[in-house]
Amino acid sequence: MGSRHPAAGLASTRSPLVADQRAEYFEPPSRMQLLDKLHHLIRFSDFLILLEGPSGSGKTTLLRQLRRQTEGGRSARLRLQEVTGTAALLRRVGEASDLEPPSVETEGAWLEQLYTQARLLEETGQQWLLLIDNAGLLDDEALQLLLNFQRAASRQLRLVLADQSVLARLQGLGLDELLEGRWHREELKPFDSDEAEDFIRLCYPALEVFDGRRLQKLVQRSDGLPGSLERLAGDALRLGGARAGGGQTTQRAADCAPFGRRPGAGPAAGYGGLDLVAAVPRNPDQ
Repeated sequence: MGSRHPAAGLASTRSPLVADQRAEYFEPPSRMQLLDKLHHLIRFSDFLILLEGPSGSGKTTLLRQLRRQTEGGRSARLRLQEVTGTAALLRRVGEASDLEPPSVETEGAWLEQLYTQARLLEETGQQWLLLIDNAGLLDDEALQLLLNFQRAASRQLRLVLADQSVLARLQGLGLDELLEGRWHREELKPFDSDEAEDFIRLCYPALEVFDGRRLQKLVQRSDGLPGSLERLAGDALRLGGARAGGGQTTQRAADCAPFGRRPGAGPAAGYGGLDLVAAVPRNPDQ
């Protein structure tokens, strides 16, 4: 079964769709154990870490928690939104790591800046954690440059790449041979039924009015993926708000303020007086 957790989890301290203070972070035991395992690898090994899973499996959330709970040294998390080449990668790594930009921002200058930082961290015995979400958007040259940098700075740099399929990409390009077996792959598994039901109950308490059959149906439709659970729970809340308020009570996200009531709207009936709002759901990959 799941547990309430004040510092880490797959949901914000309140549901993005429910104005209710009872909803806390939620981490099922399987994710807590995985988070601990990744922390151990980051601290005690120089392996490249590959985090894989389908869209909605929680990769983004796990990367966020890894950075949040890593102390000392430098850390940076990049979430790629488009195909990224070497120039953009170097600049984004430097900026996300809070490095001063070189006087002339060329690829060579940024690369030298990164190597200089790695040497400084080696001298002070500190680590540099670099987390890259949607790593599949790195073009071939950028991916190879990143792996070469990780090998050269392996005493300090801890690199985590997350996407739906990272290892197959490395193998297809022959880059896995560069690593000489020094990589570790983790695949995010879906929640089991108990974990998924706990997720809904703890993160979306307004849905406590669901009977067991309706809750099980929602869980089955989600395939146990936290992103799908959030989307389906949000749909259920919006549908409930519309029915309670008369069709147009709950509008599109753009028409409502997050974490607040639509002007003039009272508490939605049928959900224990909770105030339902149509806020922008978190990214489905969280």
